[in-house]
Amino acid sequence: MNAEMNADLNRLRRKKLFLFDIDGTLALGDTLYEGSAELLAHIDAVGGRAYYITNNSTRSGQDYVERFRRAFRLETTEDQFITSGYMTLRFLQEHFPQGKIFVLGTASFTAELEKNGLRVTETADGDIDCIVAAYDSELTYEKLIQACRALSTTDAPFYGTNPDLCCPIDFGFVPDCGAICNMLTDATGRKPVYLGKPSASVVELCLSLSGFSREETLVVGDRLSSTYFTENKRPFHNFGNSLMRTGINGLFHTDIKDIMTGYRAFSYEFVKTFPVFSKGFEIETEMTIHAVNYNMQVENVVVEYRDRPEGSQSKLNTYSDGLRVIRKMLQLYRNYRPARFFGAVCLLLVAAALLFMLPIFREYFATGLVPRFPTLIVCGFMVLAGIQSFFAGMILEVLAAKDRRDFEYRLARVCAEKRGALDGDGR
Repeated sequence: MNAEMNADLNRLRRKKLFLFDIDGTLALGDTLYEGSAELLAHIDAVGGRAYYITNNSTRSGQDYVERFRRAFRLETTEDQFITSGYMTLRFLQEHFPQGKIFVLGTASFTAELEKNGLRVTETADGDIDCIVAAYDSELTYEKLIQACRALSTTDAPFYGTNPDLCCPIDFGFVPDCGAICNMLTDATGRKPVYLGKPSASVVELCLSLSGFSREETLVVGDRLSSTYFTENKRPFHNFGNSLMRTGINGLFHTDIKDIMTGYRAFSYEFVKTFPVFSKGFEIETEMTIHAVNYNMQVENVVVEYRDRPEGSQSKLNTYSDGLRVIRKMLQLYRNYRPARFFGAVCLLLVAAALLFMLPIFREYFATGLVPRFPTLIVCGFMVLAGIQSFFAGMILEVLAAKDRRDFEYRLARVCAEKRGALDGDGR
């Protein structure tokens, strides 16, 4: 394991060109994520270069320079910012330098194109050479009508500045360019060609500007959209995922966004302390509950989801594997929270016993007779079973608390091993 870690660290040290997404990766709104400033300072110190790639077409490079200085207190230069607006401008200058371009976008985006010598219109005339849609925070229904008219009455090629469906802001998300284009596609049947990231031309431009090679380049970003429930066409899968998420968040008092889909990245400490018992799809549930139970840091990065292609088959059996996952969740809840689990069993048994006993007592006090004696005996045994369940939960809770203390000792040993590996590498 130490050799693998050393190899990974050596590969990372050879990186000189860093291509960063901004919103959701370095910062959210005007809040810089912890560690971002130190990372950027380290890149400068080792002779590297950072470029900031964003699909926000409403701001120019100079706007971002001022934002970084004002909000983050970071000094940057305009050429470090590669926006989807800039990529679109370069593409239009190369392919439609004299053409008439219909634009669906903000006033600032339109003005930027005009300032750079392009002929722009927002009216669906018959002599349009191409149609461009961008993120538009000033979107109106009249703009959509004009865009649909242009797409329906001309054969002009259709371009989008970026395919992002959601744009992250302080309270959550708003529709981005991809969502606007999807609306136009649904209305007209025309699909756009996207010009911003993740187009390979964005990376090629950064390589050309910086002079670094592909081997020296590292891309850092995420995809902040959630299309799972719209793209997944299997309703029981949606229901199962929602059920598991709600169940785990409710039982373990956490806020996990998704259980059954997406990628997982693990820390060294998690890998070395996670005991694998599951053999099937329920392992995702086991990993999630292990992290939550031992108060490990869990970060949710929502990724774009696409349903499987037509004709392909899932290995997942909706019903049998779904039951296995639910059973695994309850087993782990019993193991990690025994007092609550067996306390709930106790309440259930006692409540059921009282429900059946009350009519017997009511009849006894009224007549002095017990006509349903077998029911009374069964209810008595249910109460005893409930009491036994309660004390079993208390005993197991003590053992679970000891397990959590032992885990802290194991975690401390793993952290010490990791520090030793890093120190041995000269860090």
